[in-house]
Amino acid sequence: MKRIMWERFARPQTRARKGHVVLLGDSGHVLAPHTGAVASAVLGQAQALDSDGLRTFSRKGQSLSLCFAPQNIYADIGDFSSVSAEATQAHIRAAVDKIRLFKDDYRIAYAKLNDIDAARGSYSYLVIPVTELDTFIEQVDPDNAIVDMFCPVEAALAAAMGSLGHEMTVLVYEDNRFIRIIAAKDGIIYHLTTINSAESFDPLLDTVSGVHESISLLKNSYRQDVAKVYTLGKGTINQESLSELALDTEPFPLCTKDNPDLTYPVLLGTILQTRYDFTPDRLRVVKRLSTYARVSTAVSLAMACAALVLFIIAGSNFMALSGIRKELKNANYRNAEMLKLIEQDYTQLSRDLNLTDFNSIMQAYQQFQREPRLPAIVDAVSRRTPALVFLTKIELKRPAASEGEPAARVEPAEEGVENRTAQVDYFHLEIDGIINSAYPRSKEIFSTLISNMQGVYPVDSAAFSHKQDQAVFSLKCKVRL
Repeated sequence: MKRIMWERFARPQTRARKGHVVLLGDSGHVLAPHTGAVASAVLGQAQALDSDGLRTFSRKGQSLSLCFAPQNIYADIGDFSSVSAEATQAHIRAAVDKIRLFKDDYRIAYAKLNDIDAARGSYSYLVIPVTELDTFIEQVDPDNAIVDMFCPVEAALAAAMGSLGHEMTVLVYEDNRFIRIIAAKDGIIYHLTTINSAESFDPLLDTVSGVHESISLLKNSYRQDVAKVYTLGKGTINQESLSELALDTEPFPLCTKDNPDLTYPVLLGTILQTRYDFTPDRLRVVKRLSTYARVSTAVSLAMACAALVLFIIAGSNFMALSGIRKELKNANYRNAEMLKLIEQDYTQLSRDLNLTDFNSIMQAYQQFQREPRLPAIVDAVSRRTPALVFLTKIELKRPAASEGEPAARVEPAEEGVENRTAQVDYFHLEIDGIINSAYPRSKEIFSTLISNMQGVYPVDSAAFSHKQDQAVFSLKCKVRL
């Protein structure tokens, strides 16, 4: 027979924050909604459901955590390879094959206790026949059900026991057909004993013997002391009957007088369980595809929202563009009106303006632009003035009318006479100053000054006179245009 390969079971599962947990039975089932996952889980009101109703419900896309009560289950602890999940699975399967407990194919789920070295570790594992697993998994739609967890009731109760503390405890759980003795710590099963009530000659005595056997095994093999022994169930195995045989027990804390529902610890433990998962591959594929579908839907929704936002922005931009176009049209209209007014003003100005003197005005302006600037002349004279010379006067004069040239730059035109612009070729420059030096040194300085000025502004006349320790001078130069 070809073996069905299973994925990793020891790794903690990613559980849905909201879903339903189901306790599977032979014909009737118990279903309860839950919110939160693992430690923060909160159970809702449980309800009974038949197989047809459960199969219909499993098609609705709700996340399901399934728990079942197997008739045949084997539990043990051993040292196996920890190189990879596949190596661990193969090593455990080889150990199970050696004891020849199962004739048909079976499936394994395991949880790591601790590492021995880099290549080996101690593992707690459960073994259940494939035929029994398939019988329970057929209660839901295998093509549409989204299964988060598929674990036996022993694993669910071990997780519920682990939620009470970190001590080693033993639970005696009795259902309609079996008495299950579960020794667990932190949700990991160390020892498991299953007693068939119908086939046992004395179920109560077998239960007490099974509890003592578990306590002895835990102490001698695993060095674990049992802190408490709990009871859970409505059958003959209860706290009073066990105390008569000198076995002190306590009622399971998750099922009290205020909360007598015996399915509550199993349902809660199924949500808390993250290790012993027997979910088949085909249901894992369905869950993975549903996750992809949710992601795809979320992305599509986000894209639709983005498209809506872009559409709103585009609409807003279109409205703004319409307003801008309207304003631009109005501005063009106003500019055309203003241009029309400017053309009218230009036409009126051209008609009224007398341009006969335009050439004379331009000549006068050009002549003005050619005239020397006093600041530039002062700078040029100062740069050529020797030391000990102090300038007292720099004066720039236009040639007088007596020299044959009109005094004004532009003479007003007389009636009947053509306008003309005064033209000059040079300006008069007068420079007066003092030389603070005794004679004859003062005369040498004066000669140097004349020589310096001659290269820039030709000297027409020069006057020099000496008074005590200083001399005064005057220069008349021409500034050519």
